[in-house]
Amino acid sequence: MDGWTEQLAALYDVLSLTSDVVSDLTLVLHRALGRILAVTVTRNGAIHILNEAATQLELVTEIALPPTLVAQWRQLPADQPPFKAALASEHYITLDLAQEPALAGLTGLAGVQTLLSFPIRKGARNLGTLTAVLGHETVDEGEMRLFVSLADQLAIIIENAQLRRRAEQLAVVEERNRLARELHDSVTQSLYSTTLFAEAAQRQARAGHIEMALQHLAEVAETSQQALKEMRLLVHKLRPSVLEKEGLLPALRGRLKAVEGRAGIQHELLAEGELHLSRDLEDTSYYIVQEALNNALKHSRAANVTVEIRQTDHELW
Repeated sequence: MDGWTEQLAALYDVLSLTSDVVSDLTLVLHRALGRILAVTVTRNGAIHILNEAATQLELVTEIALPPTLVAQWRQLPADQPPFKAALASEHYITLDLAQEPALAGLTGLAGVQTLLSFPIRKGARNLGTLTAVLGHETVDEGEMRLFVSLADQLAIIIENAQLRRRAEQLAVVEERNRLARELHDSVTQSLYSTTLFAEAAQRQARAGHIEMALQHLAEVAETSQQALKEMRLLVHKLRPSVLEKEGLLPALRGRLKAVEGRAGIQHELLAEGELHLSRDLEDTSYYIVQEALNNALKHSRAANVTVEIRQTDHELW
């Protein structure tokens, strides 16, 4: 493979990581850095990411840097040379590693001649830096263009990860708001009804109407039990789902035990053998069953529930 073809292959490899759905950004960037160093014949390198305030550079991953330097580079002020120069321009290059305190740890590495640092930038926004330590002094224009292109791909990886994280945070806020509305619509109303029944029981007791007072107290007990069931349901929803980790059947067993079991409802899950479902179908099936159980819990006052799942070659029921 000639040099140009290998460079194109490296760009493609790093570009393919921009669509990686792995939640661990560090792992994705470590893979990318390894490919970058391999194609640029570079033995040592690092990737830093700017914090949200753009005041600190945080070391995300590195390859073959001395431990003392890793400790020194783990968190750096964004205005620390040479990284400040890289963030403020297209790149930073130095042949005199001893002139910068932040680079002193590189002087002991055999064969080290040149340090390059490039901004990882999306539009006008700096996201971090890509730093490489070269074993030669001369860096040609083609090599510089390759580093710039690779840094641009890293920007896409980092931005995608940040967008996913923001989307997840928004989803959490939306779910909290939904649960707050559900809490108000169900549990709060049940507790308010309980208060009214209790006050009515007091009035009837003072008036000497014991039978009526007992009837209201029975309604207090029933409404309180319903509120308790709904609270357990909300608590279950707040817990991390085991669906993704363990699959549909364990997730349903956990739901039945956590909600129906604690509510004193007899429950049973019937399924023949193992299910072989796609992730989307598994998610859909879980939420359909969950909604049916929620409705039974809230509206039917059922004492027993049975969930039965069957899978054939072409059907799930």
